[in-house]
Amino acid sequence: MLSPYTKTVVCEGPRDYRADLNGQPIGWFVTAQQARTELDRVAFEDANRDGLLLAGAQAASDLDTDPALAAFGIDAGPQPDAPVTRQALRAAFVVFCRQFDGNTTVLDRAERALEIDPTSITIGDDGSIAVQGSGTKPYAVTGAGCTCKDFYVRDGASGGMCKHAIRREMIRLAQALTARGLVDSFDLASAYVCIPAPDLVKLGRALSKANAALAAAPESEVAILAANRLVLIQHDGMTVARLIGDDGGGVAHVRLDAAQIARAMAAVIAARTEPQRPNVQIFIDDEAVQLIAQRTIFTS
Repeated sequence: MLSPYTKTVVCEGPRDYRADLNGQPIGWFVTAQQARTELDRVAFEDANRDGLLLAGAQAASDLDTDPALAAFGIDAGPQPDAPVTRQALRAAFVVFCRQFDGNTTVLDRAERALEIDPTSITIGDDGSIAVQGSGTKPYAVTGAGCTCKDFYVRDGASGGMCKHAIRREMIRLAQALTARGLVDSFDLASAYVCIPAPDLVKLGRALSKANAALAAAPESEVAILAANRLVLIQHDGMTVARLIGDDGGGVAHVRLDAAQIARAMAAVIAARTEPQRPNVQIFIDDEAVQLIAQRTIFTS
């Protein structure tokens, strides 16, 4: 279930990065991040213009032939009468993140989109959604955009996507995956993420925040969500810390108790005190979390 778009960034020299979409150069950029952002933006615009770049392009595999299973693959919105389970929404989150892997701006908004309270969302018969924010008037989201300030002010950094527009697409994807019986085909029980050595301090702070949240409210829930290279530490469904690893795969969401957090903090401290800090792999499997330190980056 990958994107129907093939995105490639080629370094042709210092400060010279070529961006290819489905084998076609779309421009040259100073940084790789700029090239990836433009690829995401062009793919987003193309998906909303009947997929003109996809015409005649060869799909990456037989599983990629259904545009309804790609983020913004079709010009449609969610259905008001099709229920969406938490598991289906997480599967849609993984589909979305796979398409925009490497674009930290979009991944950040996808994370925040996943956090939106479902009770604040109303789906219209036309596929639009209304999201109740902090103001008195809800944000109106359609295929053309969103009425929130973020959509108009910062759209250039993420191809016109705010968290509300992404959540609308996640709901549609979740319904499409459910209708095709594909939700269970995603490995929602196991995942791994490789945290590079320079980010061990961030990981330690993330665990410290989780520990403090649990100590302040023992009856609350602290959980870890791993999806591809993204790691979220959540307290009662809200993210308290976020990291992006060098590598990763799968998706899992496991509740952490105080003992698990304490052991994880001890493992991170031990890794940080080594003369040469190792990379740390986070494995989630069978309702357990493991941290394993290695000196070489794990690759899938």
